[in-house]
Amino acid sequence: MKNIPLLILMIFNLNPVDSLYRELEKQPADPDLLNEIAAMLVFSSPAEADSLAMIAFDIAQREENLKEKARAAANISNAAFEMMQFRRVLAYSEMAAGFYSELENPIEVGRYMNDAALASIHLGMLDNAMAKYRETIDMLTELKADRYLTSVLANMGRIYRRWGMYDSAKYVIRWSIDLMQEHGIEAEVSAAYTTLGIVFRNTGDYDQALYYYNKALEVAEAFNDSLTVATNYSNIAVLYAQLDNTHMAKEYFYRALQYFESLNRIDRIEAVKGNLSALYSIEEDLDKAYAYLAEAMNLANQLENRERIIRYMNEMGKLERKMGRYDEAIASFREVIDLGLKLGRKPDVCYALKYLGQAFYEKGDVDSALRYYREAYDCSSNIGMKSLGTSVLLALTNCYEETGNYRQALIYHREYSDLKEEIESQEMTEKLAEIEAIYLNEKKQQEILLLQKDNELHAATIRKNQIQMYWLGSGLFIFVGASIIIASLFFQKAKAHQMLVKKSLILMKQSESCDQLNTNIKNSPGLSEEEKKRLVFEINQLIWKEKIFKQKSLTLSEMAERLNTNTSYLSHIINTDFGRSFNDFINQLRIQEAQKMFTKGEHKNTTIEGIAEAVGFQSRSTFHTAFRKFSGLTPSIFIKNMQRIYRGSHGEILGSIAGEEVLSQR
Repeated sequence: MKNIPLLILMIFNLNPVDSLYRELEKQPADPDLLNEIAAMLVFSSPAEADSLAMIAFDIAQREENLKEKARAAANISNAAFEMMQFRRVLAYSEMAAGFYSELENPIEVGRYMNDAALASIHLGMLDNAMAKYRETIDMLTELKADRYLTSVLANMGRIYRRWGMYDSAKYVIRWSIDLMQEHGIEAEVSAAYTTLGIVFRNTGDYDQALYYYNKALEVAEAFNDSLTVATNYSNIAVLYAQLDNTHMAKEYFYRALQYFESLNRIDRIEAVKGNLSALYSIEEDLDKAYAYLAEAMNLANQLENRERIIRYMNEMGKLERKMGRYDEAIASFREVIDLGLKLGRKPDVCYALKYLGQAFYEKGDVDSALRYYREAYDCSSNIGMKSLGTSVLLALTNCYEETGNYRQALIYHREYSDLKEEIESQEMTEKLAEIEAIYLNEKKQQEILLLQKDNELHAATIRKNQIQMYWLGSGLFIFVGASIIIASLFFQKAKAHQMLVKKSLILMKQSESCDQLNTNIKNSPGLSEEEKKRLVFEINQLIWKEKIFKQKSLTLSEMAERLNTNTSYLSHIINTDFGRSFNDFINQLRIQEAQKMFTKGEHKNTTIEGIAEAVGFQSRSTFHTAFRKFSGLTPSIFIKNMQRIYRGSHGEILGSIAGEEVLSQR
């Protein structure tokens, strides 16, 4: 500030912003003063800061004052970040970087190049972001400004993660953490640990993911960083959800929700409530799922986040369909189609058409189902959504089979088989390309590291060539080895399917002779030995004699009432004996019953949907999901391989896999 030092204002306990505004009344066209006030208001009042910085920018531009023009562009970018206006951030941070380049201030250039790249990530422009990060790294490496490299490397890791290049992500994030710790920037380490946890979660290494999430929590709690604490609670919840531990997932989501609500982060509150809805839907608590989804949609409307609105509308329709409210579901899906067409979101439209077909199919209107399935297939074909196309073709096959039009069913089934084979071939090609890309990227990162450490040494050239040759050999070895492995897995896929079916059949035979809960149950508070034996006996009666699991919408409370006990005792017995939740326990019994029906050939006299309904499932989709979960296969693959096994062994399947270990239900 030109006239009144801020230190004096603080000594006399004056409000610096008010004093600066009084000075501004005297000098309304002073860009330095305008920028000073804007910089102080960026976090407390970003809209006001943006307005003042824009005035400063216009004045500085007229006066050809490059320094104040750079400061104004920087203030506008910073204010836009606070308001999450990322297109504005991108435009003005690029502008600020350009001005600071003219002023020969490379550190500020690097800072605003980093901001421009981060805005590009938020806008989904990952190629643009990566190009800026690489340019910034080259510049900062040349300056030996390691302190400023930390956030650039951490953000590069986020891009590699979203691209699925997980080895590269781990490499640059760990590099970033080393620099942060070297320079004492502990407060920033938490975010890097969080990203590293997400990378390990995406690669299926859940132990390492949980380790890094907890490391991030420790740092965030030490620095009272509530937002990062809440974010990691949410990440841990997602991890437990992937492990099918819905109880722990909900517990951590509720912890995250408390923090986000105290911070008034509506965007994060909306995401957590959407996730809670999904968890309650998995547990078949559809009323709670619906309530949380409605709250999430309301918040998405407040934020005018159209992408999330469409997503939630689709989920709302799916929930309404599961609840048997088909007319409401149909209305929701049609609303998605209308909004998706207006916004040009064709993938959402394609999915909504498929869901419409499912709703009409379950409602009993097969003609309407066929019409919407065909529209969904045309839609997915036009935009290249092959995965969606396969599921729609399978649905068309089943619809035509149900109506007795076997000729048309055969046509669609052939299309389904061809498309599925094409997808599997494409996935293998993409996997090989990914391995090659990881190799090339690691080679590039090694070059950068060599330049950083040996920038002034002539010997760096020789060392670089040696390391490049090493990586080339390693990369080719990995590429060839992976190619052989992938090809081998591809050709053994059918054999693996048969083995899964054989094991399922063995387990099924064993269950016919020992379908009893054991009585060696750990003591439960308040549960006597006599009561325990009574409950075990009556549970066996309900399951194996009455086959209560065939009852649709069976709940823990209903079964407890039949047994004249409470839900806590019943849940304890089932969890202890089978190590499963009630829903998984019932669904596994249903799948075992369905497999028995398949082995008896009952699928030849009725549809798969008929068998699903007979064993207690309300819809084809939930049956398919459960079948895959407990057998590792779809019903159609199970039937096909079961028939091959019986043809090959005349019904004697046990001898062919003698010596294989069979796991018990425990």
